[in-house]
Amino acid sequence: MTNDQTEKKPRVSGDQAKELLIAAVIRLAETVPLPELKARRIAQEANLDANAIFRHFESLEGLFIAAMREIEVRAVEHLTHNLETGFSIIHDADLWIRFTSWLSLLGVPPAKLNSDPAIISSLQSVSLERLGVPESLSDRAGTAMFTVALAFIQAQAILTPSQPGFFTPQVMDDSMALMAKMVEHVEQMANELGWEH
Repeated sequence: MTNDQTEKKPRVSGDQAKELLIAAVIRLAETVPLPELKARRIAQEANLDANAIFRHFESLEGLFIAAMREIEVRAVEHLTHNLETGFSIIHDADLWIRFTSWLSLLGVPPAKLNSDPAIISSLQSVSLERLGVPESLSDRAGTAMFTVALAFIQAQAILTPSQPGFFTPQVMDDSMALMAKMVEHVEQMANELGWEH
């Protein structure tokens, strides 16, 4: 048997190949730096030929965006089914922030990174519920609180690993405690800012 025959990859359907490639990107993104996600490495992880990436997604960017969409869905599902976890970091939300930031830094146009408004609305709704934000809060105040929570996740996902001297565990714990205190008083603060009208 020649090397070519032993290295042939199994034939899979188009949908199955897409699923395998997206899963491979997500697995790799959890264990290696994102810049190391190259076509050959992803294909090897998926046990497919590298050409499958371009056949099914046209480009690595297309595959990365598909993986980001899958992570979004997983983050919302996790949040929806695990409301009792409060302020703890959600792995898929952390991964989504890292992926989105990385793709943005790579120059992927914002229009391609835009999430489905229904996903963002759902993410906001379950995030605020999970944080214990009152349902009676105005849309404006709720959106502001959601933005603060996302900024915390982004700091945890991106800044803490790159700036460990500044974003120490103590700083992150203090930030979480401050956010919890903000949640306790968010209605009062929104009223003072005139956001409840």
